[in-house]
Amino acid sequence: MTTREFYDQTGGNYGEVIRRLQDEKRVARFVMLFKKDPGFEELEMSLTQGDAAAAFRAAHTLKGVCLNLGFDRLFNHVNDVTELLRGGDTVRAQEEMPTLRECYREIIEAIDKLQL
Repeated sequence: MTTREFYDQTGGNYGEVIRRLQDEKRVARFVMLFKKDPGFEELEMSLTQGDAAAAFRAAHTLKGVCLNLGFDRLFNHVNDVTELLRGGDTVRAQEEMPTLRECYREIIEAIDKLQL
């Protein structure tokens, strides 16, 4: 799968990220680094522990990463969770996690299929 195909498959914005990063190899490198980003795991762990403040920080950071990488679909889900956590609503944030988790899993699986 090419980088462009990856973005098409995952609901990302290839045009915006290539405009921002200006080089397909750079985009691919940052996409690969996304797998190592601890933000999603920190979000899940913080929610499990009931730590709304830490969950908010993790979600907000993950939201920024998604925005920078043009992961629009995942960004939208993380944004919803971030705003719930901004208000301290861990219950509704937890309710949104299955959808966010599925979108995140799709991106990770697609990254594994990238041919660089």
